Amino acid sequence: MIDRSTPPVNLRNRLRSRPGKAGTFLQATAVILILVAALNPQWNGIYLPTVYVIVAAFAILSGFHYIYWVAKLMREARLNR
Repeated sequence: MIDRSTPPVNLRNRLRSRPGKAGTFLQATAVILILVAALNPQWNGIYLPTVYVIVAAFAILSGFHYIYWVAKLMREARLNR
């Protein structure tokens, strides 16, 4: 059930965060590292799984940050009405 009494929160300009920007940078860096690993197959043993785990962990942390941040914005909007 959607609560229509609360005004919508404009999230378009508010969802730019440092963890989000850092996550995007980390993912782009991971792509480059994966391409480098393709050129050097001997690095695939521990190198690629480490890159995957770091990127996945940061994506999860960034997701939790967004959930916290949006909840905070919605709570502020509810208090300001």
